[in-house]
Amino acid sequence: MEIDVKKTTLIISFLLIVVPAQSQKTLYVAKSKGRVLFDKGCDEFRMGNYTLADSFFTEASMDYDNRDVYFNRAVSRLYLKDTIGFCNDMNILTFYFVDDEASRLSDSICCTSVDTVYYDRKLNQASKEKFRYYEVIKKLKYEKLTLGLIHEQKSYFSSDYVHNPISLELLGYSTMPKDIAATYKILNGTKYYVLTRTPPRPFRFYDIEQIKEKSSTYFREKYQKLKETNKIDGALLIYFAITIDTDGSISFHEIEGTNHNISLESVRDELTRDLKDMVHQYPPAKPAKLFHKKVGFIAMDHISI
Repeated sequence: MEIDVKKTTLIISFLLIVVPAQSQKTLYVAKSKGRVLFDKGCDEFRMGNYTLADSFFTEASMDYDNRDVYFNRAVSRLYLKDTIGFCNDMNILTFYFVDDEASRLSDSICCTSVDTVYYDRKLNQASKEKFRYYEVIKKLKYEKLTLGLIHEQKSYFSSDYVHNPISLELLGYSTMPKDIAATYKILNGTKYYVLTRTPPRPFRFYDIEQIKEKSSTYFREKYQKLKETNKIDGALLIYFAITIDTDGSISFHEIEGTNHNISLESVRDELTRDLKDMVHQYPPAKPAKLFHKKVGFIAMDHISI
């Protein structure tokens, strides 16, 4: 599918101004592997090699938690007329980095509908003229998924949360004040929060680490061929989503990706079964809360092979 030509022209004009500026605003202490890949992607982008740039940005995203990676990859995909890929990155920037400009682009191009509901301080529905909270509900065009962002008018919550198939443990340190109280996804009719003021906490974190450490030996032996086939010398990290329900129980949700740009299709079914078995052993967690009520939560975990 292709993006409307007029919209494409306007967006490209906008992004070509923003992307280089974004890249130069951030201060870096040292160049990680991901930053080196990001720089290579920028070089290929400038030369017009958008497919190669996309590939470098994808690899960089596994190691380099920075919004510029997704902005630059989105622009590359725009030039490649990859509407779905462009929207995926806009939604990542909107939902995990809470980026206002990406949110506007996502609303206009990547959503079938965007609704806003206003609430007073007691969470009763209110008018646009007098409210404390407002909820933005986005139905995505290219995924069977609904995303929600709950804003609080008097909030100064900092958030720079990362989607990274590296850590939806929400490793969200941040420097940017935002009015976000929570974000959520609706998956198969069930609402799972990705960000809340009170995130879930494992009761026995050490036990989970022990389970993963023992499982890593099994995974390394069983999936060694996957590393050999893809010529991976270092660790292969498999990232997967887990859900934490209101009773604290933890369940496997789905595989998200790896720290290398490789396909898992040949082992996906078997790997899914093994990950389910491992997560089934996890002890319960203290559930997340929003407005003093327990809520379901979705987070990221990983296993090293």
